[in-house]
Amino acid sequence: MDFAGRILRGKEVATPEKKATYECGELPIGEAWIRYNPRFFLLAIVFIIFDIETAFLFPWGVTAKEFGIVAFWDMIVFLAILLLGYIWFWKIGELRWILPSNKRERNE
Repeated sequence: MDFAGRILRGKEVATPEKKATYECGELPIGEAWIRYNPRFFLLAIVFIIFDIETAFLFPWGVTAKEFGIVAFWDMIVFLAILLLGYIWFWKIGELRWILPSNKRERNE
């Protein structure tokens, strides 16, 4: 069916308007492909981890009374592991947006 449609329509002409990037009716400024700092991706991963942590905390909070002290200590261990990861992430300086000049040179 798709093949028949291509034959009946003929060859499409690629005009500059068709090739242009669509930006909600605005003319695009600059290139569509730009280089992002890898630290944005690392921060996004940390955000997702803590977002998933919240998704785990809610059902635990609802059912904590049913499971008793075992569920409490289980969640304490879970939160401690996340807290250690957060402290490590902070200690290595990945939460700073402005890097010292010596670290900036190593990352490039």
